Amino acid sequence: LIGNNPDNNRKVGTPVDPSIVKKYITSLIHTTMLCEDKEIIHSDLKPANILLDPKKGIKLADFGIAYRLNSEFDPSSNQVDKVTIKGTPGYMSFSNFTGKPHDTDRHAIAVIAYEMLTGKRPFDGDSIITIASKKKDLIYGETVPLTGYEGWDNWLRIALKPRNSYPNAQEMSGELEEHISIDEVKEKERRVWPVAYAR
Repeated sequence: LIGNNPDNNRKVGTPVDPSIVKKYITSLIHTTMLCEDKEIIHSDLKPANILLDPKKGIKLADFGIAYRLNSEFDPSSNQVDKVTIKGTPGYMSFSNFTGKPHDTDRHAIAVIAYEMLTGKRPFDGDSIITIASKKKDLIYGETVPLTGYEGWDNWLRIALKPRNSYPNAQEMSGELEEHISIDEVKEKERRVWPVAYAR
């Protein structure tokens, strides 16, 4: 982590204030947009590979298993003879387990958002098979774990889905702004009418 920022030193497993989550997740999505514009898939987005600079915002690290779409290194390319699973299971999209990880960066962003809001990952297990199975269950109607924030949960229901998720980072960003505005309005109402929300 870069810089002397108290947000960077938060204890692992501790939920982060939603306003801070919005700041960093929005920045992370915009950084991913730049990669998508160049047809680059990072393939291993996770907190350990994200650097926080209070002056310059988000920086991505470790492009060791990144690849360019439609290149000889694209796991979905016909030029690749066999499927090789690369990445960190808890943050990988389900399609990554099948060798077609084009959506894995956007899925990882949703996992990171959930982890920041709750202090834990939405999909975890003692083996890669267990984690893959939990993600596969979402295809057949299993519900997405909730954070308790209505707007974020509405966004995560789409962002974490193995199918029918956001097709690109730009749409993901626009939908995020729309959904979490619900939570922001409610928070303002709580401050103005604390007695009403205490009942």
